[in-house]
Amino acid sequence: MSAEYLNQEGIALNTGYQKAGFRSNIEAQVSKMFKIGNNANMTYRYTEGSGGTRFSDVIFNAPIIPAYDEDGSYGEPDTQLTGSKNAIAEVGWNTPNNHNYRLMDNLFMEFQITDWLKFRFNGGIDIVYNEYKSFLPKFNDGGQTNTRNSYTETRSKNFMWMTDYLLYFDKTFGKHAIHAMGGFSQQLFTKDDLSGTAKDFVSEVDNMHVINGGTNARERGLSGGKSELALASYFGRINYDYAGRYLFSFNLRADGSSRFRKDKRWGVFPSFSGAWRISEEKFFNVKPVSNLKLRASWGQLGNQSIGSWYPTIASVSKENVVFGTAADNQILYAGYTQSKLGNKSLEWETTTVTNIGVDLGFFNNSLSFSADYFVKNTSGILRSMVLPLSVGLGAPNMNYAEVQNRGLDLEISYKGNIRDLHYSVGANVSFLHNEIKKLSSGINEEVIDIGCYGGVTINRIGEPISALYGYKTDGVITTSEEAKKYKDMGQGNAKVGRLKYKDLDGNGVIDGKDRTILGSFIPKATAGMTLSADWKGFDLNMVFSGVFGRKQHSPMSFQNRMPNRNMSRHWYDNRWTLGSDPAGKYPALIQGENYEEMTDLMVANSSFVKMKSLTLGYTFNLKPTRIRVFLSGENLFTIKDKTFDGFDPENGNSVGHYTNWGDDFPTPRILLIGTNLTF
Repeated sequence: MSAEYLNQEGIALNTGYQKAGFRSNIEAQVSKMFKIGNNANMTYRYTEGSGGTRFSDVIFNAPIIPAYDEDGSYGEPDTQLTGSKNAIAEVGWNTPNNHNYRLMDNLFMEFQITDWLKFRFNGGIDIVYNEYKSFLPKFNDGGQTNTRNSYTETRSKNFMWMTDYLLYFDKTFGKHAIHAMGGFSQQLFTKDDLSGTAKDFVSEVDNMHVINGGTNARERGLSGGKSELALASYFGRINYDYAGRYLFSFNLRADGSSRFRKDKRWGVFPSFSGAWRISEEKFFNVKPVSNLKLRASWGQLGNQSIGSWYPTIASVSKENVVFGTAADNQILYAGYTQSKLGNKSLEWETTTVTNIGVDLGFFNNSLSFSADYFVKNTSGILRSMVLPLSVGLGAPNMNYAEVQNRGLDLEISYKGNIRDLHYSVGANVSFLHNEIKKLSSGINEEVIDIGCYGGVTINRIGEPISALYGYKTDGVITTSEEAKKYKDMGQGNAKVGRLKYKDLDGNGVIDGKDRTILGSFIPKATAGMTLSADWKGFDLNMVFSGVFGRKQHSPMSFQNRMPNRNMSRHWYDNRWTLGSDPAGKYPALIQGENYEEMTDLMVANSSFVKMKSLTLGYTFNLKPTRIRVFLSGENLFTIKDKTFDGFDPENGNSVGHYTNWGDDFPTPRILLIGTNLTF
């Protein structure tokens, strides 16, 4: 049994995190043939405050706004600095809190039927209760005003139960070994949620923060829902081993999900693998080589995870309709209307992976090397369809595309010693190529407007998924003659001080056909390295990681076009100005104009190398007690492109989307001093 408690202050103002937990593992060997046990884990988490848009306000706001004025009130932005806010004031007004309770429990029973046959039953539950509360008071300070207070409370309960029925077979016949397993699994998920809002509270004291405390009955809102999801699986596996030289494995599973209609509910996914350890053969006698193993595998896996638990049926929502005329008594009736389309043909997303690899060991495996070449094809990718706003309904889910990932994984390590110094070093690198092979409905490409400051991505056959898409630029327009030339070519925003777009197709017209792919968030390579050593009680460990060949929407580039707020230093220093710097790389700062399309200047290089951790320790061997003291650091430094102006290129953002400033906290640098006692 174990217990834990954590109380941690957040890196943002008025934020914090508390956690308390209890864990127990109980096991009893009732008889030679029967064993029973239970694993339980209970946790409570309390989160205070929220990122919200606070971090974006800090970064985007004009830097000349003071946190506080001389009289102690919050600093207010100048009237010309539209959109700027006092982030410190915002933190003081609204501090939401969240209580989370969770119980996970698993009961198991094992029956050893014979020496080579065993049955195991697992039965578990996972219960989560969550309570969120947020009160927004009235305020008029820091350049912001809220004349009506409001309160929101949300409660949700998630319940999951699962059972496994497993039969194991383990038998050795001379040099032949067979390990097999077969079973059945089922899971049921239920989700209940209830949310309420209220406005216009007479008092703002804490004990009045309840839904009934709001005096405006007409704007009091209540919503909720209940959902269920069921999963079931049949599966089997057989492993064969001959003398440690020839290895073979075969797996077969059938998975069912209530997300799909009956005729599409089940998916069957086989896989197999084989290996030949050549170094165990009698004919192999290469002394430096202590291990040589060839591997190959092929397999399929299914995915049914998508936002909706009922994606095949149309959704309806409650709507109020007023009957009658102004002259008569109008009556409000409650009704329902369709809000989202369904897709009855939706089916499992399937990933097929082929892998060929080799393992090498030298000098009793003190030096080891492995290489894997893989091809992963994912067909029927589940996602929401993009519909024009004129449809007026939520888009249905669909099997959207087929995407291929292929690449090479390399890993090398060495361990050795020089007298009392023991050391090891390891490194790995992965190369990846991502490519769309097929899109639904037979189309070749789909341009997606992200809906934020002109950001655009494209899904095009033969290119990475959600690639950045826009215009290549050719400097800044410096004369009125140049401006007229580009305007005549079709660049509607052409003006002195603005960017020149390249006519990539060479037809003398600048239009949407001149846009091109500007990069991808999917990296071309990722790498890591570990170093460790110990010497006479001292120990050292270092971990590095890196990402290369990755680009993303620049977190600040869209904001840089608005001179009434903050901007990147490199953009400001290299902007075009009349006369003094006619060759500036970035466009002029023009008050009140938001003029540019998506261009290559709005794409950031988010490659990086980071020192993830460094630990130095010393162990005192005071028999029968060992005491280890250590100093540890995490996220100590990052090497990145000098023009990257986000928080951390490692966090970045999801494929084809902007950095979520309000949700992404800056990665903290952590320094730890600790001790471990062993008795």
